[in-house]
Amino acid sequence: MKFILLTLLSGSLFKYKTPNKASFLLFTIGILLHYTNAFTNWQNIKAHDILIFMLPPLIYYSAAHIDIHILKQFLKQLFILNGPILLLSIGSVAFCFSFLENFSWKVLLLFGTIVSATDPVTVVEIMEHLNMSKKIKTLIDGEALLNDEIVYLVYSLLLLDDETEIVWKLFYIPFGSILLSCSFFFVLFNVLRKIHDSDIEITLTIVFCYGCFYIAEEIHLSGIFAIVILGLWMAYLGKTSFSSSIKKSMEHVWETLDTNMNHMILVLSGLIGMKTISYLSTNWYKLLIIFVLINVIRISLIMLFSPLLVHEKYRISYKELILLGMSNIKGAITIILALELTEHSIVSDLFLFYVYGIVFLSLVVNPLVVEYFIHYGIKHEYDETVEYILHIRNRLEQVGCDVKQSLFNKSKYLKNINWKDVEKNMIKPKNISRSKKDNQVIQIESEVEFRVIYLMSLKQSFWRLFDDHQLYRDSLVKLLDIVDYILDSQDKHWESCFEPYCSVPVYCKWVPKYHAINHRHNILHGYVLGQEYTLENLNTIFEMDCNIIKELKLEMEKSIFKAKQILGQIEETYQR
Repeated sequence: MKFILLTLLSGSLFKYKTPNKASFLLFTIGILLHYTNAFTNWQNIKAHDILIFMLPPLIYYSAAHIDIHILKQFLKQLFILNGPILLLSIGSVAFCFSFLENFSWKVLLLFGTIVSATDPVTVVEIMEHLNMSKKIKTLIDGEALLNDEIVYLVYSLLLLDDETEIVWKLFYIPFGSILLSCSFFFVLFNVLRKIHDSDIEITLTIVFCYGCFYIAEEIHLSGIFAIVILGLWMAYLGKTSFSSSIKKSMEHVWETLDTNMNHMILVLSGLIGMKTISYLSTNWYKLLIIFVLINVIRISLIMLFSPLLVHEKYRISYKELILLGMSNIKGAITIILALELTEHSIVSDLFLFYVYGIVFLSLVVNPLVVEYFIHYGIKHEYDETVEYILHIRNRLEQVGCDVKQSLFNKSKYLKNINWKDVEKNMIKPKNISRSKKDNQVIQIESEVEFRVIYLMSLKQSFWRLFDDHQLYRDSLVKLLDIVDYILDSQDKHWESCFEPYCSVPVYCKWVPKYHAINHRHNILHGYVLGQEYTLENLNTIFEMDCNIIKELKLEMEKSIFKAKQILGQIEETYQR
């Protein structure tokens, strides 16, 4: 009990005071606790106990709160990062490590595999506190999630000696884990749809998370693989199964579980790792060499594959690729797998010393490098609607438009915003003389940015309509997907994206006629209600006598009118 209370208290304190250094400080707390000799029971904890009780919330939370739309756009990049780059990294690290220690090739490959795992919780936490772009955060988080699956699969295969069993496990583990997680999601999704009790809904998500992980491990599948797939399903469709009143509570509960479990693993890592401190005096220089090589190999491979990592819509600079390479922070997966190998006498304490040393150095060095690259040379993007609104307000003032400042601060739509904090982080426009061409550029950029405000507000309106039972679940998912694709476009025009739905549907032999008509009607109906609701909210923020906003408002009204016409045609042609 003392250990748990101390971990929770120190974790909360460090996260509040120094969020970017919390992981390193918690690891250090674990090192200091070793010298008290008061936590020997915790120092002898089994890897399986950490795996079962502490790891599932970390993996689930990271997967269930990822942006699925951005993740889908990065699928090619994710498979390259966790395919050829990861496998080449494992082999290269093992080869380099063979010159430093006389281990067998099996142990060397296990070492290369374990130290190639990244910690999705630690990495993303650092990115969020440093205000990183949502796109690069999603890429790093997605890479870490898929990395955990591949690393655990390679690790499991390396422990086998029979070639037939290796081939069998190569198919059994991934496909079996996917089938199991899909089954769990199907049951959970349909149960949550019928229950409207916050306590039961939150409890069920926790039970299904742990239950899916435990059953996967019991039948020799990958619990990590199963939890990642379950979490991704919940991120895509699961949110629509919760009661509207508990969404924030659900997120807070899982965030608390995720944070505290991660803190406990970090303290335990420092506590357990001190068993190998005797190797430090003679092997510290080898540890530094292999740590540097691990990072150099990863960054070199990423730069080598950089032509394939370029995205057509989401531009990734070379500095961001280096940032991606340096986000290779080690955490829970690395620690648990290394501890498991030591318990089964597959590797020696010297092996454990190198692993824990690399974890410690990655927690110290990599966050500093990541912070440097974020502060110098990486362009920030505005991810929150509020920041977009402040930015566009500055833009509109530059081109002579007035903003309702009094209503801006008192708007019902923005009533819970801490404006002082947001204003403090905003870059103010400079009062400098500009040419006519510069003003035209600003005007074009302002129009695009206002479209982004409108579209992001439109997404929130769709959720409100769904919560008020004015929008069907499948229509909500489709509308959100359409808006996400519009946000990815260069000019942010939405009419072309809704064009396929702005016509009387033709009978399709693959889809029942009634379903096709009803689905299109529901999408257009939600689109009209969402636009009207969004316009009403934005009217309380901006003056509508500015030319930019006038033109956009006219475009919105035309779009609404056209959608209403099609709705009338559908209702007239296909009367019930």
